[in-house]
Amino acid sequence: MVDEMERTRQIANEAVEQAQQANDGVEKIRETIIETDDDWRNGVNEKLNTIGFKTGKYKEIRTESYEILEDRARCRLGVRLDNLKERKRNNGATKTETNNTRKLDVIERDARLKEIYTSIVKQLAIKHSA
Repeated sequence: MVDEMERTRQIANEAVEQAQQANDGVEKIRETIIETDDDWRNGVNEKLNTIGFKTGKYKEIRTESYEILEDRARCRLGVRLDNLKERKRNNGATKTETNNTRKLDVIERDARLKEIYTSIVKQLAIKHSA
């Protein structure tokens, strides 16, 4: 009788833990989907770094996200990056500013790419949160 009650209590505790884990997962997905555009760049970097931390593959995740973007948006980020750097040089930007220009700068300047990339990052965050 006592063993049976203890076993029932253990099963109840396990069920509570599983329910809490499910609630945490739903909350993470909700936060990922409902996102404001206040600080787009930091939000994207935070999500990608979180995925990288979980998987241990920071660079691979970022590279994968850029490849997916190039495929979906039918663009070449490398070419766009080179063009942006060239425009900055022609407009008198310092060498440091030009060298610190990244693919995320290219994406941020184009509203279409920004929207597509945001959805890609959200999808990757949901995919790797499970």
